[in-house]
Amino acid sequence: MLNDARLFQYIDFSRIVQTLTMLFLLNHRLITAAFILYSMAFSSVASAQALIFGITPQTPSPQPIYDQRFENADSKVLKTRVIYERRTDTPTKSQVWQQLLTQLEDKTGLSFTLVIADSQLAFERALAQGKFDLAYLTPLQFLSAIESQGYKALAKRKAQLLRSLIVVKRLDKAKTLRDIETSVTGFDSLLNYTSSVIPRYSLKRLGFALPMRLYPDTKQLEMALTEGKVRAISLAESDFYALSPDRQEQLKILWETPGFSPFAFATHPRVPFYSINKLQRAMVNLNRRGNNAELLQALEARNGFEVARNSDWIDAQDINVQELNMHLPLAEPAQE
Repeated sequence: MLNDARLFQYIDFSRIVQTLTMLFLLNHRLITAAFILYSMAFSSVASAQALIFGITPQTPSPQPIYDQRFENADSKVLKTRVIYERRTDTPTKSQVWQQLLTQLEDKTGLSFTLVIADSQLAFERALAQGKFDLAYLTPLQFLSAIESQGYKALAKRKAQLLRSLIVVKRLDKAKTLRDIETSVTGFDSLLNYTSSVIPRYSLKRLGFALPMRLYPDTKQLEMALTEGKVRAISLAESDFYALSPDRQEQLKILWETPGFSPFAFATHPRVPFYSINKLQRAMVNLNRRGNNAELLQALEARNGFEVARNSDWIDAQDINVQELNMHLPLAEPAQE
């Protein structure tokens, strides 16, 4: 028998190392390829089944389009008036969001089913139960969805923060918040993020507790201001600019809030990473070379979308809604 020293003379260690290295690289490539194939297969299954896309009822409707018409233009006696008429072909919220999903389907190969909840309660219940694969939701709803179901940020509109306005009549002599601090201001319902939560939170940080009266929607808010039931009203910036030009001219912006992080696009943990990656690329490229400008304007995202992270909504974490809604400085109901 060969002793150990002579045995080592017949062993080609370089060949062994080379062979082991090749086996390692081969296995590494096989594992990587298997992972990619698995992800693609998993994504294909997800693509075959439509992803449920829910949007919060607080999502703004597309801004209406107005046509300008001149009344008494041919009269030599009567003064010419400019009339703004809302066009009947203004797209609905459902039409605009379906158009977005159609674009994303074409670019990603995924399928979507749009769900617009009838009420905020119905939306938040479905969200808490994880019924949406993807959702478009307010910052506070997003934070709640992170805790309840582990939703993750997908995207948000780019360089366009949320703002709210305190508005008075054009001829009102008020110039600052101090001028209306003893007058009644109308606010939207307590849970409306943009037109109620943001302005009340911002005012509280400044030390203002304006006497307030609550109204169920923007239309009744405007009516209350017109009829003199309140001196000022709080409006989301998007709601103000959705008014007809002549109506905007009758109002004066007294104050605006700081900017807050916009609504979030979020995905449920069951949505595959490969699908998320395709969605993010498609959303970021929607406005490439100026494409889809009209659609993005209707979606209140004139600068397009960008990839988002959960930490982008750190400002909303500072808002304690329960505390904000305690001890409200409610004014007496307006006399009819």
